Amino acid sequence: PVKRYTGIAANRKNIMALQAEIKRYFLNQGFPFAVIHSDAQADSMKIGWVDVEFHIHRGYGYKLGIPKVSETRSKPEIVQRLALWESDDTYNESRVNLGLQRLRRRGYFESTELTGLFRDSTRNLIYPALRLPDAHDNHLSGLLGYDSKATSVNKLTGYIDLHLLNLFGTARDLDFSFDGRAGNEREAHLVYAEPWLFGTPVGTRLELNFLQQDTVFWEWNRGLTLFQDLSFTSRLEAQFGDQENRDAILGIHTRALRSGLRLIIDARDRVPLTASGYHTELGVTGIRRNIVDSLYYLAQGTGKIECWVPLISRQGLKFGLNMASNLPLNRINRGEIFYVGGANSLRGYREREFWTNAYALGQLEWQLWLGRGGRLFAFTDPGLVNHLSGEYSFHRVIGYGAGMELSKGDWGISFTYALNPERAPGDALLHLGVDNRF
Repeated sequence: PVKRYTGIAANRKNIMALQAEIKRYFLNQGFPFAVIHSDAQADSMKIGWVDVEFHIHRGYGYKLGIPKVSETRSKPEIVQRLALWESDDTYNESRVNLGLQRLRRRGYFESTELTGLFRDSTRNLIYPALRLPDAHDNHLSGLLGYDSKATSVNKLTGYIDLHLLNLFGTARDLDFSFDGRAGNEREAHLVYAEPWLFGTPVGTRLELNFLQQDTVFWEWNRGLTLFQDLSFTSRLEAQFGDQENRDAILGIHTRALRSGLRLIIDARDRVPLTASGYHTELGVTGIRRNIVDSLYYLAQGTGKIECWVPLISRQGLKFGLNMASNLPLNRINRGEIFYVGGANSLRGYREREFWTNAYALGQLEWQLWLGRGGRLFAFTDPGLVNHLSGEYSFHRVIGYGAGMELSKGDWGISFTYALNPERAPGDALLHLGVDNRF
């Protein structure tokens, strides 16, 4: 049946709502100073109906100028590019708000506030005024762990991490980490990101990774990633690189070429603390590997999603799912194996305890924020880890525990107590972290 439109009440609220909608339309078309008047009179043809006329003087059109920024070392031109605003864009209130949301997600600023709009009538430009106090997210941190059930003489593990964001206000990032594990295993990782290559919208990221296990195995990973923002929340990455490893016991030296694509969608609220929103990644990588005089191809699929859900005041839940798989499954070169376990992937288990060609790991964490002084959290990390074979043959894993983070000034300390069903409470994994932000 056809439902007839019977109209809406001709009251002040509805007429003002229509007027606001028209105003919003002109705001997004570059006419922020449009003047709108409404006039209502009875319809002479229909009793009980009212005709409403809107008289609009739209004025001059305006474009969006370079923002005026304060309390930040970032230059206005850098802020403009981070917000995905372009010079001479037609002024658009919705686009301005989307840009502000994107600035909040970058993690460069303690807060992001629009304090006003400045009008340049001679050039028909509008300059957003932004208050952007820089976040103290550069940090030098370390983590010391103890594994009472480790089979090696060295039961201590740990790492150091240098994380530099927005270098000199240029939106360039630098990361360096060194990880020492039980069994004389060491790993170093370096990442440098250049946001706009030669002034184009395309950015690049260089990654170098070196792994050594005692004196019998070493591995190099070298990668170059090109990325471009598709919208205010999405980014597409194209990855290129190579991977090389040598096994002294087996006497095998292999090298592989890698290339792939990854789509990232980031809709988090990260200022001043991550409290809501989601982050997801989907990727596929193709590998061409040479082993002595043989050659084979492999595909790797990866997926990741994290979601933050606020509850009552100062409480929230964090959900996560991380998965990956090789195709086909009968390729078991160590350069294509995933390492699962540890403080950053599967809490309650040793670092890199599981070697696998497919996995699916979940995460559920309850968080209680203690103001800006820290937080308490309890977690459980269930998952499925595949046995190294030519088919899917999963076994179940689950880690659980609790921890806390405390901060004072530029310093922070964290403590995590984690175990799994095979560990007694006295054999839990303990991690103590120290963090300095500047």
